[in-house]
Formats: sequence, structure tokens, C-alpha cells
Amino acid sequence: MTTSTFPGSTPLWIATPDLSLQVNSVALSADGNCCVFGTSNEFGSGQFAVYCYDGAGALRWSSPVGGPASTQGVFWVAASADGRFAAAGGKTGETAGVLTAYRVADGLPLLNVVPAARVNQVVLSGDGSALLAVFDDTVQLYNIADGAYVLASQLSFAGSFCNSCALSPDGFTAVVSCTIYSDTGGASTGQVISLDVTGPQLAVRGAWASPVGVMRVAITATGTYWGAALHDGSCVLFDADHVAAPLWQYSPDLPNLDVAYGFDITETAQGRVVLACGANLYVSAPPPVPAPPGGYLYLVESVADAGGQAPRFCWGSTLAYSANPGVCLDREARSVTATDGQPGDETPGQVSESPGNFYLFDGASGAQLWRYATPVMNWPMAITPDGARAFGGSDDGSVLFWGPAAA
Repeated sequence: MTTSTFPGSTPLWIATPDLSLQVNSVALSADGNCCVFGTSNEFGSGQFAVYCYDGAGALRWSSPVGGPASTQGVFWVAASADGRFAAAGGKTGETAGVLTAYRVADGLPLLNVVPAARVNQVVLSGDGSALLAVFDDTVQLYNIADGAYVLASQLSFAGSFCNSCALSPDGFTAVVSCTIYSDTGGASTGQVISLDVTGPQLAVRGAWASPVGVMRVAITATGTYWGAALHDGSCVLFDADHVAAPLWQYSPDLPNLDVAYGFDITETAQGRVVLACGANLYVSAPPPVPAPPGGYLYLVESVADAGGQAPRFCWGSTLAYSANPGVCLDREARSVTATDGQPGDETPGQVSESPGNFYLFDGASGAQLWRYATPVMNWPMAITPDGARAFGGSDDGSVLFWGPAAA
């Protein structure tokens, strides 16, 4: 196994375009020279925007989202691997979602639509020609036509809430995760839905009914394997020949394992299929003050056995606070990123959320290579396929970039 060659914990640059807002999502192009993020406010309003910086920390452009008194703001962003296109999704009002896309070279808007609910995730194909987004019970596919993104296909899954989506770099395979909430207050269930993209139309290839909600999905660069993180902290793996049921499901043997918000998957050049999952841990403590929740990051590799494929636990590491979606792998699984922090409540004018951290772990050994602490929680983090650059966002309104200085 190879080990991480990622640089140290000191960011190459930090930018804070708006101290009054949060950063809920970040995205990187493959070369790390297109750094996209959007501003948000979980419980309040503001003038939100999408920003694009280059790898040296220079602002390329920014584009406002909604009006000056919009609510929530940008929930998710995406950048095409080739760095030519960017997209964003979120919410600007009680019944007003937002879905936008841009030409990275100059920030020219290529899409601006208002779905009836918050856009929970948006992803782009490797060349940016296809855009996939999920909101409420719906998945939409857009394609570039005459210099703009045009709706090509749409599917709805009645009774489901689409949390997450993934699209293979070639744009031919898509995956959607759903949670199905109980009308009677019982436990939630879920689905992992695999889709073929041809024509270009979306068509269901297979669906797996999960006994618990499904939080996040990710797909490999080849589009051959995909996986998901579940509400009970476990993860599952699928491949192109197993779309109606996973190849396997894995859960660490921890009594206090809870919802997994962070997830990524990669297939290395040697054909190793590696999954990284970040789950919450809840710790009981005597009254009057319960112990704060923590997190758990673990790595699993799929290995051949007599029955086909089986999970092999590689390593696990506790996090100081709840694990968040900033779990990412580089292409060769040399490096694993993670973020943590516990959200606050809805008390106006008060900061009640926990501190947070950005982490980098060695993919081979699980050793914590560094931890960068922040005064409030951190939600997103991304890493380039070569593992040389990373980009994170914090609830203090800052974005941080790690990587080598320009020669």
C-alpha cells in the first residue's frame, strides 16, 4: 500500500467573503484550480452567492443567489472535473428552491430555475455536459444545448425524499439515495436507485429497499461501482451487475453508531475498491449535561471471497465531534479527509454550535496526519484525485485551501 503525500495542515490561503454567513458546500476541479462554494444561513436570511476562486486564492467571479432577504441559501455546489463548469443548488424561500449553473471562465449563468423545494445535491459529469440534481421526490437531468443547460429528463419517486445523487464522469450512470419517512411516526426506510442515462433520458435500472434511510451516495470514476451511507451508520456497495441488492453491507461493531452523513468511494488503478464512511456517535452521560456527540471515520475495502465480494475493515478513527459530509478519498485512497462539528439551535443572534475540525488521515494506516481546528463547525471538504490539494468550508464563512505553493 502507498501512503499519503499530502502537504501539512497550514492552509495555503483562506478567504472569507461574508463573515455573517456560512459555507455549506465546496467543490474542486481535478487540477484544483477551480474552487467553487456558496454561502448559506441554516436558520436565517441574507444575500447569498456562489463564488469561484482559483488555486492561488484569487477571486474569479461571484454571482448572487436569490434576493437580499432569502432564506437558507446555497446547500450544495459542484464543479466539472475539467474545470469548465460549475453548478449550485439550495433554497431561497419557503417554497422556492434554486438551481443554477455557470461557465467558469467568466461566471456566465447557464441555468437559473426555481424548483418547489430545496435542491439537496447537484453533480456534474466530468466534462460538465450533464447536470444531475435532486429535490423533494424528484431527480432531474440537464444537458448543455446552445450554450445553456436544458432539462432533458425527470423522474419522481412518490413518497420518497431524495437526499443525494451521483453521476459517473462519462454521464452514463446515475445513482440516487432516498429516505422514506413514516406517516405514523415510526422508523424511516430508504432506497438506493440506480439509473441508466441514455438518449439522454433517465431510466431506472434497479432499486434496493433499505430498512433504514439512505443518506449519501457516491460513484467510482469508472462508473462500475457505487455505494451509500445509511442512517444507522453502515455502508453498502453495488456494482453494475448488482443493482437490486448490494454486494455487501458493513457496519462497525459499535453500540452507539448513528447516522452517517459522510461517504466516498474510489477504485484505484490496481482495481482496489475502497469506501470511506463518516458516522455520528452518541455518548450517554449523567445529567444535567450530556456528553457531546462524537464521530467515527472508517475505511472498508471490497475483497474477493468464495461468494463473490465481501467487506474487509481497514481501520477506524474517532472524531472530536459529529462526522459531517466532508469525507473524501483521493483516487488511489492514499488520503482521506473528514470534517466535524455539531450544529446549533435556532436561537437568533446566538452561536451555540460546537467547534469543528478539518482532518487528513493516511489511507493506508489510518494515522491522523493533521487536524486543523476552527471555532465553529465545518461541513464540507473536497480533495483532488491526485491528493495534492484540498478545499474546505466553515460555518464562520471562511473557505480554506491546502496545497503546494506556486513555483
